[in-house]
Amino acid sequence: YIKDMGVTAISLSPVFDNEDKGYHGYGVREFYKTEDQFGTMKEFKKLVEEAHERDLKVLVEFVADQVGPNHEWIQDPAKEDWFTEGTMLNHGNEEVASYLLEVASWWIDETEIDGYTVNQVSRVPAAFWEEFNRIVKGEKEGFFVIGNDPDGNAAADTYLEMGFDSIVDMDSIQPMRDAYSKFDASPAEALEKITELDAGRSAVTVLDDISMPRFTRD
Repeated sequence: YIKDMGVTAISLSPVFDNEDKGYHGYGVREFYKTEDQFGTMKEFKKLVEEAHERDLKVLVEFVADQVGPNHEWIQDPAKEDWFTEGTMLNHGNEEVASYLLEVASWWIDETEIDGYTVNQVSRVPAAFWEEFNRIVKGEKEGFFVIGNDPDGNAAADTYLEMGFDSIVDMDSIQPMRDAYSKFDASPAEALEKITELDAGRSAVTVLDDISMPRFTRD
């Protein structure tokens, strides 16, 4: 059905094992397991295999900035310096950075996914992202990484310099929602925003994300 619609890639929310009721996927409990409600690792691999048979790419959102509140690391006194505040990870700690890079590589090798999307890019130091993008692209030819900063497009060029292939065009979302959900609204502002960012940047345009009501609700 997805293939017949003309779609060329499937972009999934985080599939890592999450805290109970962690519907959003950001409360990671175990990076090397799948979330039960989505199925097993075997089933995930089957999904990727079936997608590839139909010339569909599969991207997964990679959670690099935090873990769940009950993660075993938080209970470990020896890992106190793995965190900066609460459940936020300390990427200045070499063990943290190394662990996340190994996880990112493992998922590519193990499941043959084709790309990562990353939310809240600004929460993680640029040095980590530069290494992250270098390593994951070295794992698979054509591997594609999309960055997203909910604060807007101001740092778009900076993210591309970090090695991201594309960024999500946050500034065009509201103008587009208005244009397509309000009677007699003009698409002019949305088109202007999209054109402005997309010049040489391969921007990703979307109508909503996890931080806002679904567009279909409007």
